[in-house]
Amino acid sequence: PEINHGIDAMINSLGLAVLSEDSVAHLAEVKRPIRVVDQWMFHSRLYAAAEYVGHNKSLELVQLNSFGCGVDAVTTDQVEEILKSYGKIYTLIKIDEINNLGAVRIRIRSLLSNMKKRKNPKRNNLGEYELNRKEFTKEMKKDYTIIIPQMAPIHFELFEQALKTEGYNVKVLKECTPRTVEYGLKHVNNDACYPSILTTGQLIEALESDDIDKNKVAIMMSQTGGGCRATNYIGFIRKALRDAGYKDVPVISFNVVGLEKNSGFKLTVPLILKLVKGVIYADLLQTLLHKNRAYEKNKGETDRVFNAYMEKCKDYVSKASLKGFDSTLQEIVDEFEKIELDTSIKKPKVGIVGEILIKYHPYGNNFVVDLLEKEGAEVYIPEFMGFIKFVLLNNPKRDDLLKSRTFKTKINEIILD
Repeated sequence: PEINHGIDAMINSLGLAVLSEDSVAHLAEVKRPIRVVDQWMFHSRLYAAAEYVGHNKSLELVQLNSFGCGVDAVTTDQVEEILKSYGKIYTLIKIDEINNLGAVRIRIRSLLSNMKKRKNPKRNNLGEYELNRKEFTKEMKKDYTIIIPQMAPIHFELFEQALKTEGYNVKVLKECTPRTVEYGLKHVNNDACYPSILTTGQLIEALESDDIDKNKVAIMMSQTGGGCRATNYIGFIRKALRDAGYKDVPVISFNVVGLEKNSGFKLTVPLILKLVKGVIYADLLQTLLHKNRAYEKNKGETDRVFNAYMEKCKDYVSKASLKGFDSTLQEIVDEFEKIELDTSIKKPKVGIVGEILIKYHPYGNNFVVDLLEKEGAEVYIPEFMGFIKFVLLNNPKRDDLLKSRTFKTKINEIILD
C-alpha cells in the first residue's frame, strides 16, 4: 500500500474486483515467438495474464510501474501488443511518491466508461501478436546492404572491414545528428535507455534517407543474451521498423548464444579470427591514442599516427592468419613511442566506465573524451576485450555455482586460456 498508494482499494470503490496477474497467469499460454526476448519469470506471467484478459470479456488489465526502467519499456510495449490484438484497451499507470490519486481515478473511470459502452470489442487480428521474423537469406547476402548502428567508432571501423572481407556488404552508420535522437524518441518507448534510442534512431534515420535502397537493405544488431534490456535492442528495432513502415526489413542478430539464426549470415572461424584481431588492434590503438595525445609536444602528431595505423590495421585484419600478429602489435607500439612527449607535469588520469555504447560512442557520452582532454586530463577507456572475457566467464562461473558442467563451459575456458 505504501508503494501503490492503495490504488487497488480505489478500484474496488468503483465497483470493480481486483485480481493480481499471478492469480490468472496459469490459466493461459502465450503464443510464441513474441517480439521481445522473454527472459524474466515475472514478465512471462505478465504476458500470460494479458493473454488471459484478451480471451475474457469481463476482464481488463491495468499495469502499474514505478520508474522509467529499460525493462519496463520492454514489457509495457509487449503487453500492449497482446491486448490490442484482442481489441482490448491497455491502461498503464506510472506511480511515484505523490499520493494524490485524482489523475489515476480519472483514468480508471474512463476505462470503466469504455467497458460499459463496448458490447462488441474491435478485434484487430484475433490475438495474432506472434513475431513473423523476416530471415536474412543466402540470396540476400549477394546484393543486400547491411547497415549497422554505431557503438564504438574505433572498433566498428575494423569490424566493418572484417565483415566486408567475408563477403558481406556492410555499412556502419558512423555519424549521429540531432535528428537521430528525434527519430529514436519517436519510434522507441521513451522509458528505454538512451543507447537503444540512439541506435534505433540511427537506423530509422538511415532508412528515411535517399542513400539506402529500402528493398535491398538489412540491419545487424548485437544481442548479449544476458538478463538486460540490451538483449531486447532487436525487439525495440523491430517495433520501430513496423511503426515506421519498414516491417519487411530483415534484422540480423549478431550473437554467440544461439538466440536467432539466419541462413545468410554465419559466424565462421575465419570471421571470428578477424573480429578478434580487430578487437585487439582497436583496444591497442585506443589506449595509445589517449595516452600519447595527453602528453604530445607537437599537437596533432598522435592523431596522424593513429589515422595511419587505422588504415594499416584494416589490411592486417583482412588477413585471417595469425602469423606475424605479434610483430604488427609491436610495430604499432614502436611507432607510437616515437611521438615526443612532455611528461614534466603529471595529468590526472580519468577512466570512463559504463554501458558499452555510452562508454565508447562520442555522441552517446556527449563527447566527454574531448571535454576531459581539453580540461587537461589523460583519458582511459577500458578495453573492449574485457567485456568479451566477462561474457565468456559467465558459463564457467554459473556452472561452478550450480555444481554443473557443460560442453560450452569447456569451450569458454579454452578460449579464455
